[in-house]
Amino acid sequence: DVYKRQLLVFLLPVCALVAQVPIDRPIDLALDDGNIGIVDQVGNGNDASIDQQGEDTYSFIMQREVGNTATVMQTAIDPDANEVLSIVSQTGSRNVATVTQIHTAEWHDPDNLYTGPQGLVEAYVFQTGDDNAATQVQGPDNKLGQVIMITDQSGNKNIAEQEQNSYYNEAYINQTGNRGVAKQYQDRGLPVGYIEATSNLAIIDQGGEENEAYQVQNGHANDVYSIQTGKGNYSHQVQGNEDATSWVSFALVTQSGDGSAADQTQLGSVNYAVINQTSNGNEAMQYQENTGSGVNPYHASNSAHITQQGGNGNVAEQTQIIEFDPSPNGGVPDMYPNVGHIFQDGSNNEAYQTQTGGYNIGIVSQTGNGNIANVTQNQSIITP
Repeated sequence: DVYKRQLLVFLLPVCALVAQVPIDRPIDLALDDGNIGIVDQVGNGNDASIDQQGEDTYSFIMQREVGNTATVMQTAIDPDANEVLSIVSQTGSRNVATVTQIHTAEWHDPDNLYTGPQGLVEAYVFQTGDDNAATQVQGPDNKLGQVIMITDQSGNKNIAEQEQNSYYNEAYINQTGNRGVAKQYQDRGLPVGYIEATSNLAIIDQGGEENEAYQVQNGHANDVYSIQTGKGNYSHQVQGNEDATSWVSFALVTQSGDGSAADQTQLGSVNYAVINQTSNGNEAMQYQENTGSGVNPYHASNSAHITQQGGNGNVAEQTQIIEFDPSPNGGVPDMYPNVGHIFQDGSNNEAYQTQTGGYNIGIVSQTGNGNIANVTQNQSIITP
């Protein structure tokens, strides 16, 4: 059943899920059609700006050495246009790259709300050096179809921010160095008549100390991963709509290093959250909420797992809220459970679980001295 499948996923090696941000992307473009902008700059204090409007729009910028700035604006206006591409590669210190891609064409199919501008809409930024900053935006709402954006930064004090609307999108950020900040936002809303965003993927991979990762996904059936190595890192993940009617999303945080913190929030049904921490003095918090009886065919149930291994002073906290409907739509009572699991290996650890719903399962496993476990379970029933 669904819980056996979830447990199988939980036991799989996390490294197999996200091994490396796939920065090598295939490029298959019909270069004999549309706009093509190419800028190659060598030297200090360079500045490049490309503004393209039309169909089959491409842009290539290469900048090397210190103080470079690149700004790209691409607007596609043809609903049949299949390609919008921007590649920015910067080498040196204090580089800044900003990419904005907009597909303004409307394409409505009354028999298929998923239709829209299709094909290649991709933006890549590769920065090597110190004090880099990259901002990428893909939209607006009527830009539908799969799009991919990738930011790869090597160096110190890097900042990366990505925003995508619609569904079947992919976002990747890979940062290596100190004081990196990465932010990803997917689906800020769709036009009236369109199905809410689904099946988005966001990945942040950070190496170094004191990094921060922020990931927010609205809609259904989304996946988000945050992988951090080093001390003092922080990861923040939010999935679901404010009305808690989203469903079947997956959130994963893995942290190796002392003094790291992670928190996950999921709103909706049949969501799955995992935090893995393998070091000392870490904090993990998970919050899952469903305010209804599920979305057909999904029942109102959530699953949360925290694993902390490696030493002293770890703290884990889980809160799961669900309203139990004894007769949803006149049918069988919705008795599917919240499942909370905390595993801690070491001494002086603390574990807290709070579950409210029709049927709860709370599991705490602690190995070591001086551990604290506190489990609170309450039943909340919707009365006719």
